[in-house]
Amino acid sequence: MTRTAHSEGRPTPVFRECDGAPWPSDDELELETEWAAFHESGDVEWWTGEEPAQSGEASSAAVPAATPGGATSSGTSDSDDGWSIDDLLSPLDGGAAAVSDIDARLGHLECVVNDRQRATADEYRLILAILDDAAFDPTPWVGPDPTLDRAWNDPRGCTPGAVRRDRIDLAERAAVAEVAVRLRLSEQTVRTRAAHVRTLAVGCPQLWTAFSEGRVSEKHAVDAARLASTLPAGDDAAFQRFDDEACPQSLVLPPAKFAVAARAIRFLFMPGRPAHPVYAKQHLHAPERAIFSPGTGGFSFRVGDVELALSVCYDANFPEHAAAAAAAGATVYLNSGAYFPGGERRRDLHLAARALDNGIYVVFSGLVGAPSDFIGGSAIFDPLGRRVAHVVEREGLAIADIDPAVVQEVRRDQRMWIDRRDDLGSFDRSGLVALQPGSAPRS
Repeated sequence: MTRTAHSEGRPTPVFRECDGAPWPSDDELELETEWAAFHESGDVEWWTGEEPAQSGEASSAAVPAATPGGATSSGTSDSDDGWSIDDLLSPLDGGAAAVSDIDARLGHLECVVNDRQRATADEYRLILAILDDAAFDPTPWVGPDPTLDRAWNDPRGCTPGAVRRDRIDLAERAAVAEVAVRLRLSEQTVRTRAAHVRTLAVGCPQLWTAFSEGRVSEKHAVDAARLASTLPAGDDAAFQRFDDEACPQSLVLPPAKFAVAARAIRFLFMPGRPAHPVYAKQHLHAPERAIFSPGTGGFSFRVGDVELALSVCYDANFPEHAAAAAAAGATVYLNSGAYFPGGERRRDLHLAARALDNGIYVVFSGLVGAPSDFIGGSAIFDPLGRRVAHVVEREGLAIADIDPAVVQEVRRDQRMWIDRRDDLGSFDRSGLVALQPGSAPRS
């Protein structure tokens, strides 16, 4: 073992708060070296700054044989530079030891979670295996097959094939019931878990492998299986594309964000079909930002001669969102939202302003009732900002005619849309202006 150079002359890294722990001191490093030397049974080649001796030549560096008492092999005491057995038994103290302990605990936690996820996948796999075995060989569950006896005659007049099908069905039901009782689950949960395994193992092998190896959580696997089960049966290309796109996301995204990404993958990528565009909410409240990612663009679609733009809840609170939709050619601005009690005035003010500012129709669908006593307020506003249809705090349907000609007529009369400037130039400030006493006009 070669001892490193003394700390003198070595650059000391700059400690940052984000590093989590200070750099070990020189004394700690020295103690670590002594501890390593002790564990190597004293066979230490001390570094002296000189080139190592050639083979066959005498070494110019002596190897001190220190004893726990602090005396060297010559018998002299070295109380200043010596070290005690207590130092060797606990070479790290303070911050360095604490950080090492934290790393060990976090590593242990990762291993525990990985083992738990792998065990969960094994549970799912065993459930499917038990049900498949019951279907393949019903005898352990429902007894011998009577149709194998040539003298057998069914009193109900059923054919041997029908009886065998009934045996398989009864065996599967018995297996499901037994698993449900032993695992304290509902029978529906047992069947669902078996179906999830079959979907992933057959259709999405990459996702199933990641789950069975403990690299993704049960929530990831369940969400992926539910979405994959909606793909066209027998469409191997669709399953492969979903597996290829969703598996990498499952390894890096938390469950909530993965559910959003996997849902987008499911509907965006369908082999043999054009991509199905979707709209994602662009303005998120603070609690939503912790879970979701905002959308990156607007979206509209055409029904007859009418172009309709989409928005979600908080989007309608921002004038520029509706203005961008109108600039893209939309004459109807659709919004769905949920307002709490007391938000009636703010809700109606926002929606009417979006309509009048841009000379467009605004159609609002309001959530009413549970889970938070939402106040509804579904309504339609015309291009002048007038509410022309309304449902008051209850379930119902607001209906009004949409006339593109009205949009053009209003824009000719209320010219805010036509006279809007794309660029207002720079914004200058003149600083603080002091008003003389008595100079302000009295109202």
